[in-house]
Amino acid sequence: MKKVIRLSDKILVNSYCFELMDSRTYMLREGTKALVIDPCEDEQLIEDLQGVSRITVILTHEHYDHISGVNFLKEKFEKRNNERIL
Repeated sequence: MKKVIRLSDKILVNSYCFELMDSRTYMLREGTKALVIDPCEDEQLIEDLQGVSRITVILTHEHYDHISGVNFLKEKFEKRNNERIL
């Protein structure tokens, strides 16, 4: 489930609920830059990152439900952009 909040004309905040573990992922986007907080494995998040050329990831802590999507996000972004991410 996704919820969208518009902070300004340029900044959107998307909230994604990973219901299996009752955890949340947040994505703030401005143009081609995005900030993803506690990524989970969510295809909708990947779709919403279309056109993004730079992603910054913040992990609030290391519980599984807050880090489970890091590799998923990395692999999808690398595949889409045909480049390696460290």
